[in-house]
Amino acid sequence: MDAKGFEGIWEMDTERSKIWSYETDQWVPEPWLSQTISMQHFGNVMAYTHKNESQPGIFAYMGYQCAYDQADWVPYVLDRVEGDLSTPEGQNTWIEINGFKPGLAVGMVKQIYVDNRSHYRLSLDMNGIMNYTMLRRLSEDGLRMVSHVYDPEGHPMIQKHFRKVSAVA
Repeated sequence: MDAKGFEGIWEMDTERSKIWSYETDQWVPEPWLSQTISMQHFGNVMAYTHKNESQPGIFAYMGYQCAYDQADWVPYVLDRVEGDLSTPEGQNTWIEINGFKPGLAVGMVKQIYVDNRSHYRLSLDMNGIMNYTMLRRLSEDGLRMVSHVYDPEGHPMIQKHFRKVSAVA
């Protein structure tokens, strides 16, 4: 297994990233204002964290540690939120809409290693129901990455593009 290419700090390319609107049946711009991902590996274990800005000044920090190809599901934890969730903007974040609480899991995940440029993340909601499947794929030069997310029926629902900003997490 060689997942070194994924290591580092990645920033979302907001101009290229998009989500599927089930209401309008078309791709629309990614609603998050920013997302920064950090990935590190310790043997076959990936330590994954990310910081999302869903509304101006409201940041969610989340993450998990998961061995590739392990049988057990691991918690995907909302570590903390920075910003005022009592504002109208704060009430409109996915954290408040879904009732997520800092320090608790928002879902369960598994990682599947495919090759040095590809891996999958599988996700269950907290009721044990399939949430999504995500393919993460590196560019040949290792400087860009795209995450393709599919709903439980296999319909594409998110396409996020990232740029590597640091090889060290």
